[in-house]
Amino acid sequence: MFVYRIILAAFLTIVTGCASMMMTTPQMSLDSSDRKMEVKSEVSAVCVLDYSPDGKNLISGGLRPSIRVWDVANAKGTRIIPFPVEYGVSDVAYSPDGKMIAASGRNNMLSGDITKLWDAGTGQEIRAIGSDFGLQLSFSPDGKLLSGTAQSGNIFNIIFTTKFADTQTGKVLREFAGYKLGAISPDGRHIALIPSMFSSDNESLRLIDIKTGRVVWQRADLRADAVVFPPESNFMLASRSEFKGVLGNEAVISIVSLDIATGNQTKEIVRFAVPGTFLAHNKEYQKITNLTISPDGALVLSGNMFGEYKLWDIATGALVRQLKRPDEKIIMGMSPAHAAFSPNGKLVAIASAASLRLFNVASGDEVAAMIAFDDGEWLVTTPSGYYNSSEKGDEYLNVSVDGKPFTISQLRESFYRPDLVQVALSGGSLKELKKVADVKPPPVVAIVDTPKSIDKNEIPVTLKITDA
Repeated sequence: MFVYRIILAAFLTIVTGCASMMMTTPQMSLDSSDRKMEVKSEVSAVCVLDYSPDGKNLISGGLRPSIRVWDVANAKGTRIIPFPVEYGVSDVAYSPDGKMIAASGRNNMLSGDITKLWDAGTGQEIRAIGSDFGLQLSFSPDGKLLSGTAQSGNIFNIIFTTKFADTQTGKVLREFAGYKLGAISPDGRHIALIPSMFSSDNESLRLIDIKTGRVVWQRADLRADAVVFPPESNFMLASRSEFKGVLGNEAVISIVSLDIATGNQTKEIVRFAVPGTFLAHNKEYQKITNLTISPDGALVLSGNMFGEYKLWDIATGALVRQLKRPDEKIIMGMSPAHAAFSPNGKLVAIASAASLRLFNVASGDEVAAMIAFDDGEWLVTTPSGYYNSSEKGDEYLNVSVDGKPFTISQLRESFYRPDLVQVALSGGSLKELKKVADVKPPPVVAIVDTPKSIDKNEIPVTLKITDA
């Protein structure tokens, strides 16, 4: 199993640099079966995102060497921040005060992680952080420290190292070799570190005192896949996976709560089995690799490498719902999980391979899709068919009614409605308004009885209009 994981991780790292394998076509979610709105272009994969602390903006990144800034309040794409990294953007994060944006990327296949800070208001670069600093990113609550996980080594010995850097100087202050970044506690006192899949068996989930670097506790018996701290609580959540059966063909996935002071398990919140996962990549992708807590601490959103997102009630362990995202996948059926709740807790944004998707937390309904094209154009669409776009962004849309194609220019007057997309993103409902499903084919118009010749500057024109 250990050798298999090395080969798998090396393969995934290699394909990350293959642009043609990391392209996919955005899928539209429409409230209709016989009316379709389709995107007629592939886009580079989008894998990471973060909400600004005031909830007005989102940032996203992926295979493209840039960071896209979205104005959620006004339902539009705004700034593109260039980040020339050959193997794409691996993480993005807003500082707690919303004044800085951090992003990491990579210029070499197995090492060379780069992290930089930008001014969130202007997009101007502030500074680079240390050297070989990147992958996962997280600010301390006061914004003075930035943690990140760097990767180094070769395909036979990949090493992860979590580092802390001073955001004012960019200087790396402390390192923890052999561990990936798990999460920073809301009070800024602790950081949870996860052993990488390449660690020796005696390395374990650890809780570290950030100020001193001291190990508070470690759990040699719990190899967590993801961890998260609920706000104002004395416990943390960890996801884990076990493989059972003669050939390890059944995965048992669980989410447990651990006492922050001792590391002792206090409760198993979620437990479910995933049978028939003998294929290697299926087994690994069933793991919950992303845990995101709602602002009120009542819900946790889990995500795996298949892009399956599920909302769980932390108190009861009940499955609230699975988010119905479109079938957007990249190579080997992957859709790496990454999510963020809006600060008011009403919306949750997820990475969906080809787009960002925003869902209403209370209902589970999709609110909007945000699509960034490789030429800089963008689209923000709703399931009702209303959209906002850059100058040429809607030229990527095709619409068909009862199988008959129409250009978007024929429907732009009705459905290019930035104001209504803003209503959707603010939590308002569009259910009572016209939908693409309500579109009727336009009439067929023909000029008839055209004279063969004229000797005047004005002539009568007869039109024949047929209701379609």
